Amino acid sequence: MPGGQRRVIFTADIVGFGRRSETAKDAAQTGLAEVMDHAYRVAQLPRDDMYIAPEGDSVIAIVPAGLPEAETVSALVRGARNRLRTFNRDLVAEARLRLRFACGQGIVAAGRTGLGSDAVIRVCRIRDSEPARAMLRQHPAAALVLALSEDIYLSTVATAEHDLQPEQMVRVRVAVKELDTAVWLWVPDHPPAAGAQSHPGPESPAASAGSAEPAGSAGPAGIAGPAGSARPAGVGGSRGRGGGPFIGPGDLVPGDHFA
Repeated sequence: MPGGQRRVIFTADIVGFGRRSETAKDAAQTGLAEVMDHAYRVAQLPRDDMYIAPEGDSVIAIVPAGLPEAETVSALVRGARNRLRTFNRDLVAEARLRLRFACGQGIVAAGRTGLGSDAVIRVCRIRDSEPARAMLRQHPAAALVLALSEDIYLSTVATAEHDLQPEQMVRVRVAVKELDTAVWLWVPDHPPAAGAQSHPGPESPAASAGSAEPAGSAGPAGIAGPAGSARPAGVGGSRGRGGGPFIGPGDLVPGDHFA
């Protein structure tokens, strides 16, 4: 893979892999490979031009340069979601595969021991962040959570021209180690509640670390009010859309506490 090129990074990780038996681990790894392979096919990605790094209970895929970003990301997510649904269809609850997906972009280069660029590290931290983990804890029947970096969200979702729609997502802040950034989360079939922070205004910063505040309601430390009302410095809020469960105030802990 040529170094120093800006690429889209797509990654997935198996939830609860370490708690599975050896047989169940093998089945989960098989499922992850099937899900990702199907996603690549749906997105029509040329495998010979991809950098794919399996890492036991996770995989990192670097999308080839020169492809339409919005269409490619949307197709990857659609393919992964559909194959995951098929894989889990006839399995008992404890055997079903649950995945955390993340997508971001940045300058990518392969070193002697694998991918080590800051962009890849950031996307993996987003994938493994406490907000992403918490979303699946809050929705035990959900098979996946998708975490998008802010720039990927703006280029692939905010325009509402593809499968992923703004009203389906909630904005949180991920703060772990050297990373402090806004991230957009989506759990299929579990849209954010009416008033949740699902589409930012032009000056709306990320929500407080690891949480998303529903607009028009009082949160901790005086966080309250619809867009335009008083808020503490550094705490964002915006008009929300959609209906269903949301990440409530205090539900999440700072991202540097995850295992």
